[in-house]
Amino acid sequence: MFGKQVDAAREAFEAQFEDVAGGVHFRPGGVGEPFRLTAAERAEAIAAFETRMKRVTWSMMAVLFGALGIMAWFSLDADFSIEIGTFAIIAVVMGGYILAYRRAMHAPARRHAGRQVPGENRSKAEMRAVELRKMSWSQIGLSTAALLVLIWVKLSEEVPGSNAFWAWLLFGGAILSVVLVRSVRKFRLPPED
Repeated sequence: MFGKQVDAAREAFEAQFEDVAGGVHFRPGGVGEPFRLTAAERAEAIAAFETRMKRVTWSMMAVLFGALGIMAWFSLDADFSIEIGTFAIIAVVMGGYILAYRRAMHAPARRHAGRQVPGENRSKAEMRAVELRKMSWSQIGLSTAALLVLIWVKLSEEVPGSNAFWAWLLFGGAILSVVLVRSVRKFRLPPED
């Protein structure tokens, strides 16, 4: 059921490893100081990550459905606010998921803490270039089109001049600004060797 999500998370995890002469380096977040590992340790770390992420995902779903069930039970009381309860549950579950994901992503650094290789950390500019190269122009175009449609639909539902109207307009403008900046940075990237 969650195969694609686990596969995407595994790909992001594997991107932290790089083959070097005499073994493998693990860079936490892709930018940190490298840790020297063997190929067997990399395979073990990837397998452990997959197992951990499957457990986290299924646990998240169990907690989410359990909490929503409890909330549905309490919603029989007229004074209970379903909207606030729903947002609170989703925020807690997603926050827990993000913390568990980050912990799993950096597990090899904790496990092999004494095996750092003296070397330079990658700069933010180098990592930004790596991330921008992973993004295709079609992804940028489709996400921009979807965002524009969402903003248009939401703005057409709101009363012009209302707080919600201005909130959606500011939110949409901020996100479109981020997309524009990332697009310009991607366009300015030097060609890959």
